[in-house]
Amino acid sequence: MFDSQTLPATDFDGDDVDDLAITGVSGWGSLPIALSNADGTFSIDNGAVGDFATAASTAGVQALTGDYDGDGRGDVLLTGATGWRSFLIAHRR
Repeated sequence: MFDSQTLPATDFDGDDVDDLAITGVSGWGSLPIALSNADGTFSIDNGAVGDFATAASTAGVQALTGDYDGDGRGDVLLTGATGWRSFLIAHRR
């Protein structure tokens, strides 16, 4: 089975420029965020997120972005796996 990497985009750091999250890689214990430097380059922030990274590689999972906690910065929400009855959300602090 191949991993299903995704690059959901949103403004993770509140600077009004879209950044990229790297999700869906099995075995990872972190959620790398490529923070835009607004000049075509990115800086990587690679924070530990417990089981979130592993859950992101589950078959059928979709990674969605939005400001789910109302702090003005983007978050990543996981949904869509067979049998899941809740959402997983990673907040960037």
